[in-house]
Amino acid sequence: MTLIDGLALHDRIMVDPGYWRRGLGRAIMQLLGAEARRHGSDGGLLTATAAGRALYETLGWQARSPWTTAQIMP
Repeated sequence: MTLIDGLALHDRIMVDPGYWRRGLGRAIMQLLGAEARRHGSDGGLLTATAAGRALYETLGWQARSPWTTAQIMP
């Protein structure tokens, strides 16, 4: 997670599949959210897999658009 212009940007937040369904992902996201707010964040952006999206939606996140990757070639 990094903070840019008041937004907390989340990327590659993962839990090993052997630890799924134990509340670890929820705990991680709650800690990251608390830390972001402590540093003045008033919102956030993240990318998610379909499996991750289900968790994020229970935490109040909303899907805004599909994820797209772009690359600038020299």
